[in-house]
Amino acid sequence: MKNLISDVGIAAVVGSCFAVPLMLLEYVNTKGFATAGFSTALFVALWLLPFLLTLLIMPVIRNLRSGNGLARNPAVFVLQAVLAICLVVILANLVTDQAPCFMGVPNCD
Repeated sequence: MKNLISDVGIAAVVGSCFAVPLMLLEYVNTKGFATAGFSTALFVALWLLPFLLTLLIMPVIRNLRSGNGLARNPAVFVLQAVLAICLVVILANLVTDQAPCFMGVPNCD
């Protein structure tokens, strides 16, 4: 239980470290959120994807550090790797799609 609480805390910090700079970038380049509107769903997704990715990777890192290796549960590792790759692709596509909005380009959707 202690590991889960610390993992959630670490994942929340990682998600915040990813989403907050993009939020500030959009705030500065659009002269505040009042003029362009605040896309809550976008920033929730930008926080949630790194959060979930970190929660997914933390057990793998813990197993590697403890010396258990990846051969102990190869099916679980493959599933975690596939899910992690999917999350990274979704996150990369989302950021590249919304990059003009962060830079203050008008009418970006």
